[in-house]
Amino acid sequence: RSIARHPLTWVIILISLALVYPSGTIKPELLSLGFMTITVWLYFQIRSIGESARYLVYIFPLILVLWANTHGGFFLSAPFFAMVAIGELLNRKFSPQLSMPPGLQLHFFIALLLCVIAIFITPYGYEMPFDIVKLVIQNQEEYFLGRISAYRPTYLLNAPPYYLLDYLIIAMLIFIFLVWQQIKNGKTDWVVILVFITYCTLFVQMARITSFLGPVFLFIGLDLLAHKESSWAWPNSLTNKSILTAVCITIFAILGWRTISSNSCFRIQDQISQMLDIRSKTISVEAEYIAQNLSEDKIGNLYNDGGYLIYKLWPDKLVMIDPRYFPFENWIKDYFEQFADAKNIAKFIKKYPADYWLIRYEKPKVFQWFFKSAEWELLFLGPKAGIFAPKSTDKIETVISRDITEMHDIWEITNVLISSLKMNNFKLAHTVHEAALNNLNQNCPKHKTFTNEIARTINGYEAFNNGNFKQAAELLSQISIHFRVYARAVSAYMILAEQEFKSGNYYIARTLIAKAFALLPTKLITDIYNMAVADWHYRHYEKEASHNTNDGLRWQKLIQVIIENKQLIPKD
Repeated sequence: RSIARHPLTWVIILISLALVYPSGTIKPELLSLGFMTITVWLYFQIRSIGESARYLVYIFPLILVLWANTHGGFFLSAPFFAMVAIGELLNRKFSPQLSMPPGLQLHFFIALLLCVIAIFITPYGYEMPFDIVKLVIQNQEEYFLGRISAYRPTYLLNAPPYYLLDYLIIAMLIFIFLVWQQIKNGKTDWVVILVFITYCTLFVQMARITSFLGPVFLFIGLDLLAHKESSWAWPNSLTNKSILTAVCITIFAILGWRTISSNSCFRIQDQISQMLDIRSKTISVEAEYIAQNLSEDKIGNLYNDGGYLIYKLWPDKLVMIDPRYFPFENWIKDYFEQFADAKNIAKFIKKYPADYWLIRYEKPKVFQWFFKSAEWELLFLGPKAGIFAPKSTDKIETVISRDITEMHDIWEITNVLISSLKMNNFKLAHTVHEAALNNLNQNCPKHKTFTNEIARTINGYEAFNNGNFKQAAELLSQISIHFRVYARAVSAYMILAEQEFKSGNYYIARTLIAKAFALLPTKLITDIYNMAVADWHYRHYEKEASHNTNDGLRWQKLIQVIIENKQLIPKD
């Protein structure tokens, strides 16, 4: 279309890539991204060729057959085909110069009818489309959509390195700039308007479907840019050309700076190797251990892990759940409420038994339940999860994967560190620290701070276990909330406060409790009571001390809080 040298072409391509950035990891969504790209490209290719492309339209139902048997995202092609069909009919009436030729249009609508048939050609027959429609209509947010991060609103991802809403706004501005050129020239393309608005609307609904806007904006933007007649995007004067080029270069510079600043601690080859390394994104190490060492065939697992487990272990082993909905709709409520939320794990695993359980560290309540259980023991510790087996009469030693020493992701390192400390496994904690020192770029201030806090956290926990509560409180109270160690710091302060209180040092006890109180993300009723008792004793028995402490923690106010929240008072 002779637009390759136009600077706006490359801005459109860059923004399209930015819009699909969250889908750029090795997971099934890549397949839907690929099929959507082919589908949108094929439509605009057919439209640009014209009448002689009438038989190419029958590729659409073939794409749908492959797509429906590959990934559930095929359903998000339905709005595209629907808006294209409506847009073509509107173009035929109001913008005939932009409409498909009548013969081509006839074949196109026949192909659309075949697309409807194509989505039923799967092993599930009518069940899969039916259940997807039912899920959308029922919108079971409480037990499903609201509990999976990928189904949450897109605005939650408007932060480094995604900035999805920012890129959406840029895409919308470019679209308005380009489509207005057609409208003012009396050529309103209803296809591009309806498709773009529809996928912008879908884009903001949930993070899971953001990748579909990228291909749509890419080919719509390039198609609109190719209409050069009387377009502001193709100015004649050198001044206007320079201004447009400067704007495009500025957008490039801003996006480049954002990418560099959000990834400044990583070398580009590290970024690429992490993206292409499926082991860094999945529970592959744990799955390999299961395949090689465990003969039983029923795996208890978390929702997000089932897809990879099926890929790696099927048909030799059975997986409890995976990231689909319709096979599990009769009991997925039990899974989320009883198991994933750790409200009644014992009841759940009795009703839905497994031979062993693979639990990720990022589910700390579930992980700790199994670790503390008298019926289960920790068999294996991998970089992502632990494997628990029924407790045997023979004492076993937990196997620690060597892959833990290769961890290079801050979130992954954090999860393993916190779990190791909660298990009082300081050998594992020091191994994690060594992995952070060896695998993170220590020239990066953020990474150096992170590794220093790991060391301080481990020292704080060791001090607590050795009875040095003062040192533990000092160390752990300075740690970033990233490690979620304030509970142990609060415990250290409260132990010290109790010692001072029993010795009659009420002011010191009050000061220590106030420090603990400041650390609590939520103020528990028992801690409010302890603070009130310490303050009352300080003000009644330490006459020589100053009673002008006015930090909002006077016992009268605290007692009033307790009275107002008496339903929270523990029954024991």
